[in-house]
Amino acid sequence: NTDNAWMETTARVFLIDDDLAAQLVLQGGSDASAARWLDLDASVLAEGVETLYADHRKFARMALHIVDPDALREVDANAHVQSMMRKRPTAGAM
Repeated sequence: NTDNAWMETTARVFLIDDDLAAQLVLQGGSDASAARWLDLDASVLAEGVETLYADHRKFARMALHIVDPDALREVDANAHVQSMMRKRPTAGAM
């Protein structure tokens, strides 16, 4: 972002089934080369995963909170466990 140019994002939540999703043709616009459906799961929402552009992960988390707050809590709990496992010293490091 600069004083004269900045990024704007519009986010919407659509609850549709797999059959309808398969029928919808997604395409990138002037600002994106491609568009696609993503499952809102830990592989998309985990910090450090470069699946989403800029802070779009925040919008995906907000959508999941609307659709299934329990799933978001599960994603966060799993991320916490993974984080703790990465911080744990290995047996040879002691």
